[in-house]
Amino acid sequence: MGKIAISGAVFIFLARGEKLKDSDYLPSTGTPDQKYVLWPRGEGWDVRYLEFGTRGIEWLPIAEQLFADEPEAWQAAYGHWMNKCKNWNWWD
Repeated sequence: MGKIAISGAVFIFLARGEKLKDSDYLPSTGTPDQKYVLWPRGEGWDVRYLEFGTRGIEWLPIAEQLFADEPEAWQAAYGHWMNKCKNWNWWD
């Protein structure tokens, strides 16, 4: 498992067959952070993000299809996070 933390987002990279730990759901900085998990699944790579909603905590897919490889999955996860950041109003 590898992790990259960037300004309130944590990207977790899993190897094939590796599972998340219970601690991976917890905030890394003491405040809720954005979490993404990337892992090889079948012939591609899956990417999910952690959402706190009315149904509790869920790992939701960022796309309906798998990504071709790890770099493509990383770019999609990072792009998803950046798009979410654009919608936040940091000064309110």
